[in-house]
Amino acid sequence: MGRGVGVSNIFMYSKTPHFQIHQSLFKDGLKRKMKPNATDLYLFVMYEAQRYSTSIVSTTTAKVLDATGISESRFAEAREQLEELGLVRWERDKDGWLFYIDVGVTWKGLDFDTFTPDEVKKYFVDRTKDDKYTEDGNNGLWMRCPFHFTSKERQRSLSVKLIDDENTKGKKGQRGIGVWRCNNRQCKDKGRSGRLVDFEQQLMAENSVKRVTIEAAHRSVANFFASLRAGKLDVDVDKSFRDEVQVMLDGMEYDEEFSTP
Repeated sequence: MGRGVGVSNIFMYSKTPHFQIHQSLFKDGLKRKMKPNATDLYLFVMYEAQRYSTSIVSTTTAKVLDATGISESRFAEAREQLEELGLVRWERDKDGWLFYIDVGVTWKGLDFDTFTPDEVKKYFVDRTKDDKYTEDGNNGLWMRCPFHFTSKERQRSLSVKLIDDENTKGKKGQRGIGVWRCNNRQCKDKGRSGRLVDFEQQLMAENSVKRVTIEAAHRSVANFFASLRAGKLDVDVDKSFRDEVQVMLDGMEYDEEFSTP
């Protein structure tokens, strides 16, 4: 047992720069299982996370290798071990890498991996303003994509997963609920796909002249779900009545005198 002043953070009143690491490294024996390269990568990710006050770290291979001294051939091994130990999840990003620190809750007491299909559906209905979406037989949605224009009223090119079916062959960025992609050619060319935070970031960027950070998008998604769970948002996703009316209208025979050309 240590001796000294009894405070939870010994650097609290010090001007010494510092950052925190998870107690499970030693309390649960994770450090004994970590290879040196994984330890170096974890320390770098934690440093960057607390430097920018975020649980999502966006970085590049060159920056990681320069800061840690990890060889490029060992970088993949280090990433895999951190995810295997449940410390950090990662996925490829167009600019490099995204590292997600698993802290149990990510923002406002929300675990992003526990959103329900109904909650995710409400998110996408709210963001796309599409209340005429269709549902497929694989627990997914087809919606109008907000990232490209189409004159075809019935076109639904945005695909959204509502379950984590684990049918992704281990591909990063394609696992879990809320994974989306647009099948329109111009959207494919621009890489319009990803998870909830990616969708939010790209949607925010459509309406902003400034660069939208992944951290800002993360906060925006969290705020939506926090408000939804607190009962502050009312998103109507009950299509049954609207579908019945549409079927009735589609099947109506108009008198020639009143029909429009």
